[in-house]
Amino acid sequence: MTKTCPDITVYHFAPAWGLPTSGPFALKLLAWLSLHELPWKSVVQNDPRKGPVGKSPWASIDDEVVGDSDRIIERLSRDLDIHDAEADLAPADRGIAQTFKTAYEERVHQILETDLFVDPAGLAFLRGAMADDMPRLLVGAALPLMKRQFTRQLYARGILRHSPDEVQAMARREFEALAGLLSTRPFICGDRPGLADLACFGQLAPMLRWDMKTPAANQAKQMPNLVRWCAAVESRCFESQALPA
Repeated sequence: MTKTCPDITVYHFAPAWGLPTSGPFALKLLAWLSLHELPWKSVVQNDPRKGPVGKSPWASIDDEVVGDSDRIIERLSRDLDIHDAEADLAPADRGIAQTFKTAYEERVHQILETDLFVDPAGLAFLRGAMADDMPRLLVGAALPLMKRQFTRQLYARGILRHSPDEVQAMARREFEALAGLLSTRPFICGDRPGLADLACFGQLAPMLRWDMKTPAANQAKQMPNLVRWCAAVESRCFESQALPA
């Protein structure tokens, strides 16, 4: 990085499970900012409808609002001449990295949302979290609406067209594929984490860190390579730089 860093404010879901945000895509973004030692201000915003594309996270970069975690990263990488570890890979390995990024941000993200918004253990956590912010009567009305909304979305996206056993088989295949790759290297992108690592970390870290006994999370926690890799990514990204208050 050779240029002056702009003023960066990131709007994201609230922290949870010892992570700086509960949002998988925001977690990727915050990990990327911290890995590259870019200072940012953190604003908790639990209503993604306030963002420019109606999704979390978004960022203000020198007062210009930019939506979507990948667009934010692409903008800052270009403006600040940031070199990602993925760029040093051979073409075949870059293809592998991109494939894992896509699989985890599409398929595994749906699996995460199924664990959190459909499984009873995930819903119990949400009920408790919502009770901290609103009256019990409102929680009783809001939670069924939230479950119905996510169930409809997940059915439209395809994951809930399958039985619970089939969903868990999908999760196992995705987890085993990444665990297998990580048996040959410390990170997806080689000797140091790259964007593909941070993208997969964003989806997996919440499931590995939460204490709810949800089906997919339970599977991931039984895979030592995933647990080791996730801890290594977190250490590289967050332990060397104090998180914003």
